[in-house]
Amino acid sequence: QEGRTQRMREEALNIGVNQSVVCILSRPDIGQRAEGSPIVLFFNAGFLHRVGPFRLWVDLSRALTQSGYTSFRFDLNGLGDSTECENASDFSVVAIRNIREVMDELQSRIGAREFVLVGLCSGADYGHPAMVADPRIRGGVWIDAFGYRTPWFHVQRQLQRLLSARRLKNIVQNALRNESRTSDFPDDGVREFPTQAKSQAEIQALLADGRRLFFVYTAGVPDYFNHERQFWGMFPKLKPVASLRYRYFPETDHTFSLVNERREVQDEILRFIVKEPAPIPQPKTP
Repeated sequence: QEGRTQRMREEALNIGVNQSVVCILSRPDIGQRAEGSPIVLFFNAGFLHRVGPFRLWVDLSRALTQSGYTSFRFDLNGLGDSTECENASDFSVVAIRNIREVMDELQSRIGAREFVLVGLCSGADYGHPAMVADPRIRGGVWIDAFGYRTPWFHVQRQLQRLLSARRLKNIVQNALRNESRTSDFPDDGVREFPTQAKSQAEIQALLADGRRLFFVYTAGVPDYFNHERQFWGMFPKLKPVASLRYRYFPETDHTFSLVNERREVQDEILRFIVKEPAPIPQPKTP
């Protein structure tokens, strides 16, 4: 296929145990590749196919190719076009194993040594521990990853409810509950996060090892994240450094359903991966 400024090649592959993992490898032509660039890996967000929400992973992958980067989109076993693993009782174990299989295959096939992972929701849940365990993963983009309620989270939630006339009666009902507690987990009963202290310590260790992280949060996870200052409130030991980026999209839903939202987050992720300079964010905590 031919991009706007240079040619690229996309190749369908089957890898892993019994060739069960279905993938798309996207590469710029020889001579157009960014020297020493990592391979960027995209995989499922929840039950979504490897194309990503509203084809966001496809658009990002092809935009990266225009910058000379190779990328790899794949379905985890049991999702999309990849067949389910036998005797797989813990999907997180399967997902992390798939990520390592993909990196092993790319290392063997094209000599890749460094990788950047991009994960949304459960993709971030699987990508982060994979990054902690494998030093080949030099960067991570986590969209709506683990989150923890801070005291200001509860204040902000009540303020948002006060501004919504249709939910006024719920304020009285919720006031009767113990809303002041801080929880390490969301209320949705589906995603379970590591403890706040563990996540913070792991982020610190990754940054100390020279890894790069970009955390993106949207308005689509209001059960555990709801305002711009919350990231620094969750992780008070983290300091603003060039290798750590954070962005909150207060008007964006969880899957970036609007075109302009997808373009904006795509531009942000591209800048992070190709290491374009960005202002170091200043932490703001009440």
